[in-house]
Amino acid sequence: MCGISGVISTQQIAGLGLIAQRLQNALTHRGLDDRGIYFSPTQQASLIHTRLSILDRSSNS
Repeated sequence: MCGISGVISTQQIAGLGLIAQRLQNALTHRGLDDRGIYFSPTQQASLIHTRLSILDRSSNS
């Protein structure tokens, strides 16, 4: 199970880092193995993700 979220605006967003961090914290239950945040150079957009790595050891996977 993974999580993805984002923020986008036509104007620069004040406090975008804090907003993105809060969104990522809200997604923590969706994946504990990896997480990341991307910020656009203009601070008008952010993409947030979390990832849960599932290893299926059966031969059916």
